[in-house]
Amino acid sequence: MHKMRKSQNEIHNQDEMINIINECDVVHIGMSVDNVPYIVPLNFGFVNNTFYFHGDKEGRKMDMIKANPKVCFELDTDHVLIGESDRACDWTMKYASIMGNGTMVIVEDWVEKREALNILMKQYGGESDYSYSDKMLERIGIMKLLVEEMTGKKSN
Repeated sequence: MHKMRKSQNEIHNQDEMINIINECDVVHIGMSVDNVPYIVPLNFGFVNNTFYFHGDKEGRKMDMIKANPKVCFELDTDHVLIGESDRACDWTMKYASIMGNGTMVIVEDWVEKREALNILMKQYGGESDYSYSDKMLERIGIMKLLVEEMTGKKSN
């Protein structure tokens, strides 16, 4: 783990990091295959140190995950511009962010797919128990990101 440059801004409390994640709408996932990086923004659900995502079962993202399941992630929220003045260097931005890395797994089990979709729906204010047709579960791609390391930072 790398030492944070502005350690006074580091978040050490796991519950505070989870609260920041719950305030976010999108997580950015960074992948790399053959030294070619790729970043994709995704809607998500988060529970038990695991992110859940849905999408197409085929495409660049899925090909990259199959080739290299090690990914990084970033979320940010609470953006407020501070100190507008005539001097550009006097400006700053308040924010809260979470970064980390882990392993992406493609979910094939239909029971887990249903659970993942309910976690996604709950993240955005939905219920936590929907029904999904077999046709939809067959068609949809579900991925989960098992978080291995996570850090938080918040400006004051």
